[in-house]
Amino acid sequence: MIHEGGGGLRRLLDASGPEASGVGVDAPTRDRAARRSAPTWVGKRDQIEARVEAAFAEGYVHSFGCVPARPGFLELLRELCTRHGTVLVFDEVKTGFRAAIGGYQSICGITPDLTAFGKAVANGYSLAGLAGSDAVMGHLGACSKTEATIDGTYNASPYALAAANKTLEIMETDDVFRILHARGERMRTGIEKAIAETGAEAVVVGLGSEWCVCFRADAPMNFREAMQSDGERYARYHTSLPAQGVLQPALPTGDRRLNAATTEEDVDHTLECVRVALEAAVA
Repeated sequence: MIHEGGGGLRRLLDASGPEASGVGVDAPTRDRAARRSAPTWVGKRDQIEARVEAAFAEGYVHSFGCVPARPGFLELLRELCTRHGTVLVFDEVKTGFRAAIGGYQSICGITPDLTAFGKAVANGYSLAGLAGSDAVMGHLGACSKTEATIDGTYNASPYALAAANKTLEIMETDDVFRILHARGERMRTGIEKAIAETGAEAVVVGLGSEWCVCFRADAPMNFREAMQSDGERYARYHTSLPAQGVLQPALPTGDRRLNAATTEEDVDHTLECVRVALEAAVA
């Protein structure tokens, strides 16, 4: 998997030798011109007989909280994949039909070759989806040397498909995303205010209807920084919230999100509980 930090290229580049260090673990944060011209995107084929066939990325990371890509990273990834014939795959299992009906790619403006969807597409029913360009999706068919077949226990489940059809209908006809995004923004703004007033060393990050509180001085921009959140303070924060009737993920890197049933009163109540939890965290 290729992500912010370039860890997915580590073994390929190690195999290419020290002279191939133009693209390394910290590649996405280095000079853009150097990254474009670096010959090691596909390694040294004549030496290791390998190339990067596909690059997988969350356009907006939810695997460890709420972490956006650095400016220009997704654009560069798209450019490099196109140049070297590498298939760009977006994991939109969490962002698809949550960030927007068109997924996060409709927000960032980067079109991948293949996209994986799940969860929200059927409002929680067991359904996943795969979408992509004709050049890639055209390989699906009867299993052969050139085609792939997707089998699954829940394929064509009438219940899941009915749920998905209704969910998409509501998303297209109702004002779901505007309301969710407005309430999500109100939640994050309220938490920011509570952080400032309680003096907690924490930040709130998120997109649309979701948020994540990180007990660190600034917003994390990669996995290492996300894992540097103060665990002890988060534990006190987390213990306080369920005691007040607010359930949330046990891990500090878990993201929280609202749903269409969330009311303004729910947001107000949650913010009151968050303030109490932040006071417990800094005590």
